[in-house]
Amino acid sequence: MKKLATFFFLLCCLSLAAGNINVRVLSSMNVFSANISVYAGSYDCYINDIQQPDSIATQVFQLSVVNDSLEIRIPGDTLGLFSSFRIVARTDSSAFKIKPIRPMSGTRVYDHSLKITVRDGKLLCINEVELEHYVAGVVESESGGRTAKEFYKVQAILCRTYALAHMSRHAPEGFDLCDGVHCQAYRGRP
Repeated sequence: MKKLATFFFLLCCLSLAAGNINVRVLSSMNVFSANISVYAGSYDCYINDIQQPDSIATQVFQLSVVNDSLEIRIPGDTLGLFSSFRIVARTDSSAFKIKPIRPMSGTRVYDHSLKITVRDGKLLCINEVELEHYVAGVVESESGGRTAKEFYKVQAILCRTYALAHMSRHAPEGFDLCDGVHCQAYRGRP
């Protein structure tokens, strides 16, 4: 009976592992302005849920809070004020860069997709990422530069289990987990 219960638990975990999760990134910062650009792969771009031409998706975007809206700029042009901005990965290897400008901070690279809105006068940045890519980012963020392979294996099991057990921690806020240590430290692509 114990083996059967373990089998069903693992089966459930594996079925969830293939899914995407929504992780709030830059959650410990009050970000008012940031640059977004493609790092690898290709993307579709949506502004106010309207798909933009492919030529727009390759731009460097500067997003800034103006009142309760997003001001979106590309080099040489201001696109206007909007309620939402989203880039959606076309391939599994797609990644994007985000560089906070106000306040100034280092550039981070994340896998898959990104949605940005304004909440409480700040940018709300949500990374939609496959669970296994999230786990890889958490393992590096939580563990640092250790070299023991077995350590990383155990850490990956712990990170995945914790994520699955706390998946709805921030559901009322519109995302699954955040990148803060009370969920798990997540600084993006390892």
